[in-house]
Amino acid sequence: MATKSDQTIRDSINQLIDEAEPIEPDAPEENYLQRRPFPMDALPSVLAEFIAEKSASMGCDPAMVALPVLATTAAAIGLRRSIELKEGWIEPSIIWAFVVAPSGTLKTPAFKAAIKPLLDLQSEACAEYQTESCDYKRRLNLTKNRSTGDTPGRDEPSPPVMKKFIVMDCTVEALALIHRDNPLGFLLARDEASGWFRSFGQYKNGKGSDEQFWLELSQGGPISVDRKTGDCRNIYVPKTGVSICGTIQPGILEAIMTPQRHESGMVARILLAAPEQPEKRWTKRFPSAKAVQNYEDLIRTLTSMDSQKGNMNITSKVLPLAEEAKPVWEDWYNELSARSQETADDREKAFLAKMEAYTARFGLLLQLAENVYAEVVTKAAMRNAIELSEWFISEHFRLYSQFLESDEERQRRELLEYIARNGGRITQRELQRKRRTFGKAEDAKAALNDLVQAGRGRWKDPKPGGQGGRPSSVFILSTVDKTP
Repeated sequence: MATKSDQTIRDSINQLIDEAEPIEPDAPEENYLQRRPFPMDALPSVLAEFIAEKSASMGCDPAMVALPVLATTAAAIGLRRSIELKEGWIEPSIIWAFVVAPSGTLKTPAFKAAIKPLLDLQSEACAEYQTESCDYKRRLNLTKNRSTGDTPGRDEPSPPVMKKFIVMDCTVEALALIHRDNPLGFLLARDEASGWFRSFGQYKNGKGSDEQFWLELSQGGPISVDRKTGDCRNIYVPKTGVSICGTIQPGILEAIMTPQRHESGMVARILLAAPEQPEKRWTKRFPSAKAVQNYEDLIRTLTSMDSQKGNMNITSKVLPLAEEAKPVWEDWYNELSARSQETADDREKAFLAKMEAYTARFGLLLQLAENVYAEVVTKAAMRNAIELSEWFISEHFRLYSQFLESDEERQRRELLEYIARNGGRITQRELQRKRRTFGKAEDAKAALNDLVQAGRGRWKDPKPGGQGGRPSSVFILSTVDKTP
């Protein structure tokens, strides 16, 4: 019987190798969710360009600017427009979004840049109010002079009302008064939101906490406030439109997210993001005047849209789903419902349930930011809204998982994130020098070896240089280097 030559055998083996399907090794099990980049491609060009250029000029993650931009845009729309998913299900333009970042980061400059168009409108409204107040006093004096004595006449002029586009801080009672006089809604902007959260536990006149008041506002529901003093003893607003944005530090947020706030549904109503915190670097970059102007013009245009008047209050002009958008919404709704059924965590279920409404609100916002004269919400807007919702779901669950970490798990995650910011590679000496938590070289090496044992990375020995010597071994994250 003829035998095959060695070369023939080698050729056969090589052919089998070429024809074989590659088998990827199982990825190490993650004990935390990876941070995903903010989906800039889901935004209309005006918002995307402003966020991209502003974040680049400050050297911060785009999400740092994006969250307050979304809330600002939603507030500019206010109750002028709403979205109808089907008969009886109408969602208002209300977004509550908070950036989670440590003290000393760029969260405040990003926050201020996003809300600036509303601040400018508020400054103009204040100047207009001052002028109207002076004119009111003049006309009131003329009316009194024409009447008998100091008794006001029947034709006494009505006092002016201050227009509100944005408020920085106010009590529940003050907010109700502001909304009564500004039925189209406004933005509540809190640079440091911890005080707002902590006000929920304050009981007023034995009638319950402020938290129930805010839970109603998150849905655009009515508010009623009884007062002991003042000309108006009862303030009633049948429909509300208050969007909220702010910043909060991670430790404070973790302390605020109590089981009670999860059970009440407050946590599920808030969109959170903890953006990447790159090392601060001086930059001469600044956003183009065109990008800034386009964003400011959009916000102004949205605040000047017409609205419809009902018997008691302002009624939103409703945008239905376009026919081609309905299957997109239906598929998303069913998928989200299935995911909610699969999870055993009630907190995750609650957040997924709220993302139904937020996806619709995103669709309305993205549609109007693309075309302020739109009459329907298109398929493209709904697809982008879903992409945006997926990002917020991922970010919310990532943060939620961090709050459940042990100290050891948190230290490992923070080390992994640090190495990722360092380009995914680091030596023992670099880690010891840059991270003060590792006082000794042995501590730094032990921490990196722990990551190797967990399957998060490996050591690589560089080739000796031309001058001889032995280069330091480099730890490389498993997500960075795949070579053998």
